[in-house]
Amino acid sequence: MNDRVKEIKERCEKATPGPWMFDESLHVAAGFDPIFGWDGAGKTECKESDARFIAHAREDIPYLLARVAELEEFLAGANTGRTKMSDLYSAAYDRAEAVTKERDALRLACSEANDEVCQTLGKALGYPWFKDDQKNFPGADETHGVCVGEHVAETIAEAAAKRIAELEEQCSACEDVAKECIGLRREVAISRNELRDEIDVAAVRIRVLKTWQASAAALLVDMMSACDSGQLQREAQALIDSSGYRKHLETVPK
Repeated sequence: MNDRVKEIKERCEKATPGPWMFDESLHVAAGFDPIFGWDGAGKTECKESDARFIAHAREDIPYLLARVAELEEFLAGANTGRTKMSDLYSAAYDRAEAVTKERDALRLACSEANDEVCQTLGKALGYPWFKDDQKNFPGADETHGVCVGEHVAETIAEAAAKRIAELEEQCSACEDVAKECIGLRREVAISRNELRDEIDVAAVRIRVLKTWQASAAALLVDMMSACDSGQLQREAQALIDSSGYRKHLETVPK
């Protein structure tokens, strides 16, 4: 409320309460109480507050009418704004419902993805199957998957990462053992080749020895045949028997 309106209100409150009326004689009264006018005796007295109210009415009423017009225009604009706000609110509400549906769909997708990750990693990590515990889960089959307990995707991924690290350590140890086995295999191969060489050398020596034995046996036989003395033959025979050449001669092909 501005100062002008306050002044108008003050003059209105100080004036005689209404409603005011007037007649053809231009008498103004509030009920039976005269405000202003003429009677047979002359002019009717008018209170100062009523006079001020009447004197300012010519300017106060147009001012108030202008203010009413401004306020009506403002209210019209406000109503238009309210309508726009209502439309914006409806649009925002529709958008909020759409966002809520999208959120629910994303939550469902995340839940399904979480279950899929848990089941995939749980099976890989060897978690127990529901179907294998018919006592606690009667009717469970392979479609129910494995029991991962309180795990979610993040925690079971950590367990899988830990298991992978353990397997990598085991693989590294196996690689070291494999390298040692390869080294031993090479050593065995070298030793086997060396042994084959030694066997070949021994075989050659045995063949040479057999050839020498055959030659020596033949020489002794010839010597025995060439001897005229029976004593020499007996000595040669004894030499052949003691040296084992007779047995060797029996194995020598004719």
